[in-house]
Amino acid sequence: MVRDLIDAESKEWKVDVVRQNFLSQDVEAILSIPLCVNGAWDKLVLAENKNGRFSVKSAYKVVMEDGLFGGRSSYSSQSELRKVKKGLWGMNVPNKVKHFAWKACRNILAIKENLRKRKITSNDICDCCGTHIETERTTLPEKWNPLAQGCYKVNVDGAMFNKRKQTGIGVVIRDDVGEVIAAMSKRMAVPLGALETEAKAMETAVCFAVDVGIRDVIFEGDSLLIYNALHDLGLSPAAI
Repeated sequence: MVRDLIDAESKEWKVDVVRQNFLSQDVEAILSIPLCVNGAWDKLVLAENKNGRFSVKSAYKVVMEDGLFGGRSSYSSQSELRKVKKGLWGMNVPNKVKHFAWKACRNILAIKENLRKRKITSNDICDCCGTHIETERTTLPEKWNPLAQGCYKVNVDGAMFNKRKQTGIGVVIRDDVGEVIAAMSKRMAVPLGALETEAKAMETAVCFAVDVGIRDVIFEGDSLLIYNALHDLGLSPAAI
């Protein structure tokens, strides 16, 4: 039974049990499946579509990639994209730097200019200068802005260690004047993907805030998809 592979208390995979009972390639596939601490029900999803739902477009993509009915498996634009990816992901820098650079190249950083385009906010003016639009070129390291009295900010982030097939999570809680009141880090022996890592990090941050005993909280991460999912903005990816 699948439940025998999951620790009932920590809601995490029993890594030793999984490794003892499955082949190495299956072990990595199993451990890469994120688990919910709330024990959510399993559901069927379509792997070829991010939101997990079937669509004609996703079916067409499968047919074309498999080369069925004379379809082509690659295109010139995809070939060029692979070259960029190979050069970027092959750099000897931390994974977070690679992800940031990739987002910057695709202009999908969570800056106000992009958030306004996605109708997440109606204001695209930089909070620092108060006059210019916040773009990639004008964005500077964020300075601390005091919160409402009694409010807390929880900064959260996740990191992947692909060679070690591990995932790391970091959480920092500050009070209304910016003083750190609690922090934690956690490393898990599971090879999660980028989105699953950010989702697991946010889940961990919420649980940590509850354990610390704070309620009036602002959670801050760097994943727009997680933000959209938490605010029910469109269909969420099936992975989260």
